[in-house]
Amino acid sequence: MSRLLRAEKRLSYLAHHDSLTGLPNRLLFQDRLAQTLAQAKRSGVQFTLIFIDLDNFKPINDTLGHAIGDRVLQEAANRLSGSVRECDTVARLGGDEFVILAPGLVGDTDIGGLCNKMIDALRQPIQAQGNELFIGGSFGCAEYPNHGDDEVVLLKCADIAMYKAKAAGGNCYAIYEGGALPVPAPEGTP
Repeated sequence: MSRLLRAEKRLSYLAHHDSLTGLPNRLLFQDRLAQTLAQAKRSGVQFTLIFIDLDNFKPINDTLGHAIGDRVLQEAANRLSGSVRECDTVARLGGDEFVILAPGLVGDTDIGGLCNKMIDALRQPIQAQGNELFIGGSFGCAEYPNHGDDEVVLLKCADIAMYKAKAAGGNCYAIYEGGALPVPAPEGTP
């Protein structure tokens, strides 16, 4: 019986965590985001969603191979996890995209402080199979409820802000500007 329970726990873990980094995967992240959003709507506590795309990862992966690329992703995951508060969720969405759910983190100063801490952590050299590698990160931030009040809009706002940081040269963060995105009309509505 205990072997069956261990196997069930292992399957549950694998279904909800990224096999390479051990971080929550997209499925678990979406569940935590939905829970955080529901709690925020009840309590009025704000939060920030941070979308991260690694800078300079693709050339490393393409020229040095996937084994070194995997090592870089694992180190990036460790550095991001080591830079956040215990209450924050760091998840890997796939490829070199990560996302952070930061309950109670609001305002330019606090968001900037956390993002700069993570940027500094990512900028440190990574040693992999005799290579000294350098990556960075482009961080896009969206605040609930200032930039949206549902998962789709918040993720879109964070993604837009991340592309703004990427366009600014990377290794920086941007907070979404422009208010909430318009909510698309349901299908079949004129």
